[in-house]
Amino acid sequence: MKKILYVGSECTPFASSGGLGDVMGSLPKAVKEYMGADADIRVALPLYGCVGENWRKQMKTEKIFTVQLGWRNQYCGVKMLEKDGVKFYFIDNEYYFKRN
Repeated sequence: MKKILYVGSECTPFASSGGLGDVMGSLPKAVKEYMGADADIRVALPLYGCVGENWRKQMKTEKIFTVQLGWRNQYCGVKMLEKDGVKFYFIDNEYYFKRN
């Protein structure tokens, strides 16, 4: 099995402001279609505040943990949804990502 993980700051249709979001939204799907069932294609991106409720309702929580950053511990959640045969992972931390 071939495995590919794309990581970016934006991805259409979830959160996008330009070309990177367009590529992150279309390339993984195209690669999955080209490589077929033998490909495990995944995408990771921040769970921004602008990600719509319709998408959030489809996400399931994969993991919750804390990350030690200097003197404090920060919450980190990993949520996932599958779309077009691609698994999308959203890194959840409102301190850093609750913005448009």
